[in-house]
Amino acid sequence: MAGAQPPVIGTGAVNGDVADPADTVTGLFRDAIRAGRTTQAFDLLRAVAGLRPTFGSAAEPGVLPAPVSLASGAGRTRIICLSTPMATGGTHQHARFAAPFRGLRRVVTLPMPGFTRDDRLPASVEALVEVLAEGVLAAAEGEPFVLLGYSSGGILAHATALQLEKTARERGGQRPEGVVLIDTYRVTGEEGGGMQAQVFQEMSAALVDRDEEFGLFNSTGLSAMSAYFDMLPRFGLAEPETPVLFIGADEPFLAPERAADAGDAWRADPWFTPRTHRLVPATHFTIVEEQAECTARVVEEWVAEL
Repeated sequence: MAGAQPPVIGTGAVNGDVADPADTVTGLFRDAIRAGRTTQAFDLLRAVAGLRPTFGSAAEPGVLPAPVSLASGAGRTRIICLSTPMATGGTHQHARFAAPFRGLRRVVTLPMPGFTRDDRLPASVEALVEVLAEGVLAAAEGEPFVLLGYSSGGILAHATALQLEKTARERGGQRPEGVVLIDTYRVTGEEGGGMQAQVFQEMSAALVDRDEEFGLFNSTGLSAMSAYFDMLPRFGLAEPETPVLFIGADEPFLAPERAADAGDAWRADPWFTPRTHRLVPATHFTIVEEQAECTARVVEEWVAEL
């Protein structure tokens, strides 16, 4: 149609810019989620993501994520957080968690490639893990470190740990002292019904509700989120050699009537046994927000024992 303009893939409040209120992709996504059309909402984002440029390896220029320092201290083992690949994610999401570590130990966080203006999306799981592993080693600066991932960021932390272990075996080099998974669901890629689909739909609705308060959505972040969601079931779930701490939320984020029907099926459980498993009196969202200090205390006790 003459004069029609394509949707703008711009940045938003998450990345320091002002979100465009006329962003067609964002508006359509919100409306579809509110209407319960989750599949169609992500089909839209998948189409947008398919138009964006990609990278195929860590050797390409400008793809390594720049670490952001959140805390510093005398403790030698630092904590390296991987941001959640969500439209509401970013380096800011670990700020509350990092606050109790100030003066105690160094905490840095890495953004995910593809969520800011002019970023390229990873072309494959292998390309993403390679970039994250290189980014983590740069952030470690030769010091011992623990990898940490919250929610789906835990899948990326787990995969990065496996990559670093593999590299260390084959060529030598650093590997993490431990991996912390904070309320990370095991993503299997099952279709149709089932608790995993219900939890995903509830989480999508909760993201839209939170965006109403903070205005974090933009088409760049949403399309990147979709691309990462499609990759999550393809990450290997092999058991790492590295010690793992799994911190679970002890309170449901589902609406009360849904939580009653679900029983304990809403819980994110450890992937492997035996592993160190701790529960925090929080929901999936408050575990790194209102209850972040409690989560940090559990992590510090475990890291100190390492």
